[in-house]
Amino acid sequence: MTVDDYKEMFGKLPKLEPSKVCPRNYTCELIQSLGTLLMNVDIKRTRANLTLLILNKGADSILKRYWLSVLKLDWRSINHICKANGSSVNSIISEYLDVFAQGIWKIKKFEAHIEI
Repeated sequence: MTVDDYKEMFGKLPKLEPSKVCPRNYTCELIQSLGTLLMNVDIKRTRANLTLLILNKGADSILKRYWLSVLKLDWRSINHICKANGSSVNSIISEYLDVFAQGIWKIKKFEAHIEI
């Protein structure tokens, strides 16, 4: 969870413990964390005291695999949560204009055969 998200949901950030992990994103870049704290988590019939990793501003929130193994979520009832920063999307589009250009998605002179 980012420091801003924590403050928005819970108010003032308590004293953090140093993090013992160095998380990486899907491109293997290090995710800078400010530290950890223990959280009492109560979801449906599951209660646990879990370590919450507090991330710097601008990072995407992550959910540790350990949380998922402890909480036993009902995945069929979960849709999705998506939080996109418009300026990040626009900067990617402007950086790779040739990929997002009009007409790029048309396939020309392509033939396919499907056998069933």
